[in-house]
Order: sequence, then structure tokens, then C-alpha cells
Amino acid sequence: MRSMKKMTGLVVLMLMVLGISACSAEGQIATEQSGGVVKLTPYHTATLTATDTPTPEGLPTNTPVPTVTATPQVYEVKANDTLIGIAVYFGLTLEELQAANPGVQPALLTIGTKLTIPAPKVKTEKVSVVTPVPYAVTIGAPDCTLSLTGGYHCFALVENGEETTLENLTAEITLTDPDSGEEISQQVLLPLSRLAPGTSLPFYTYFVPPVVTNATTSARILTVTEARSGDNTVFSLVINVDEVSIPVDGASAKVTGTVALEEVGSETSFITLLAVAYDAAGRVIGMRRVSPQLEWGIEGNFEFEVTVYSIGGIIDRVEVLGEAGK
Repeated sequence: MRSMKKMTGLVVLMLMVLGISACSAEGQIATEQSGGVVKLTPYHTATLTATDTPTPEGLPTNTPVPTVTATPQVYEVKANDTLIGIAVYFGLTLEELQAANPGVQPALLTIGTKLTIPAPKVKTEKVSVVTPVPYAVTIGAPDCTLSLTGGYHCFALVENGEETTLENLTAEITLTDPDSGEEISQQVLLPLSRLAPGTSLPFYTYFVPPVVTNATTSARILTVTEARSGDNTVFSLVINVDEVSIPVDGASAKVTGTVALEEVGSETSFITLLAVAYDAAGRVIGMRRVSPQLEWGIEGNFEFEVTVYSIGGIIDRVEVLGEAGK
């Protein structure tokens, strides 16, 4: 009897243990199915250490941007072109253009001649700005003549009314379309570096085609300063014209004469002569600027011969001016 009770107790105990286990299992399944979050243990990976990676050979590297270098160009001489006109048009001095074309003679400039036009020099240093000062300088309305190629040759005569020599003269010549009011302007330099008291010189420029054939013209002085005293880089000349030969058609004039330094003993390396042709009405119709090689005579004189051509009209007279320099 006591054994039966003991067996019955064990059976009940086992049934209770099985019931508890079953309830635990059912509770766990219910929790997972109800959307509860299961906490996962994170998986830690090894952290990579940065190392220097060698650059493979043969791969392209960054190339510096090349500096832009101005390239010379070639210009073919056309009818009525002059060397100084070409120089002014391309923003050069006559000396720079001649230096780039040492074999070209200004007096023998022919149509079709190919000239090397060097790039204008780029100045990197600071340049002081010349402030115009009021002087008794007058400039007339430009006289413009239509060229055979459809451009405009323009001269504007400037006169020095001061009792002192002037320099750094620049001007602006403008063409205006009377219908549209459109303007085309060019800034020009005086063909000589200085303008003596009581003398006149023409500014010159050429407007390339196409241009308005009935354009109105105007000119104004941009800068002018008094010549520096004690400057020993520019010297005055004494010019004696011996003969002016003008053919019947008046299309050209040949001038011969002699030149001497105003200050005897001055050391010079070049001279510049400017022949200006006028018609009977006093209009400038031609200009020729030459820089002949110096061959001073025994008495300190230099003989010259220069031919100037008309751009339109009959030549009545010719004036020759000039200067010397180091």
C-alpha cells in the first residue's frame, strides 16, 4: 500500500514536470510569432588599416596648363598700303615692323609683298598713366579717302601752338554712320615722337573694309605732355630741301636734300624722316616715314632722297620733318 502511494506520487511529479516544459515551449513559440524583436549578437569584423598604395607606372599625371604664346602672322601688302600704316593698324611701331622684316625696303613696298607681323609686346611691369594737361594744341577734322580695297585712309592734322616742344601725343579718329549712328574708332600715335613749337604733323590711320562710304569723321586729342628737359635720347634736325620733283599727274613727289644735327656732336644711332604731301587746298593726301641708315658726311651732313605717294588727289607741295635718336 505504501508502495502504491509512492509510485502514484512519482507519476504525478513527472506529469507536472512535463506540463511545465510544454507551457514554456508554447510560450516561446507564441512570442516569436507575435512579432517580438530577437536580440542578435553583432559580428565584429577586423578593421583595415590604411596603407600607402604605390602609383602604378605609366599612368598619366596632371599636366600644367600651357602658357599662351602670341604667334606672329603674315600680312600681304595691298594697294596704297604703307609700312607705317600697316604698323599702326597692327599696334606696332615702325621699328618693330622693320625689325621683323629686315629685307623689306619702305621705299620699295610692292603689292603682294608678305610681311611678318610680330605679336605686340606684352608689358608686365607697371606703367605710369600719362594724364593729359591743357595745352594749346589743335586737331582738325580728319580728311579720309576711300581706298581701292574699300577701306579708309584718314589723316588728322595737329598743330602745336605752344612755345615749347610737346611729346606723348595720341589721338582718336572716329567714323560715324549717319544713318545708324554706329561708330568705329581707332587710337593712333604721332609718326614722330615730338612736335616742335609752331609745327604741324598728321595723325594717320587706316580703317579696313567694309566701311560706310558716307561716314562722318571726327578726331580728338587723347594725351599730350611737355617734352622732358635734359632728355638726351631725341635730337632735333636741321633739314634743307634742295628739290621737290612732282610729275604731271601729281600722284607722287620725290624730295632730295640734306640733314644735319641741330646740336653738333650729339651721339645718334638713327634718324627718322617724314615727308608729308599736301594738295592745293592744304589737305594731307600722302605721308611717307623712312629711317635710312646713317652715313654722315665730312661736314656732318646727311643726304636724303624720299618719294611720297598720294592716296587721292594731286600733290601740290611736300614738307619734310624729322628727328634723330639713340
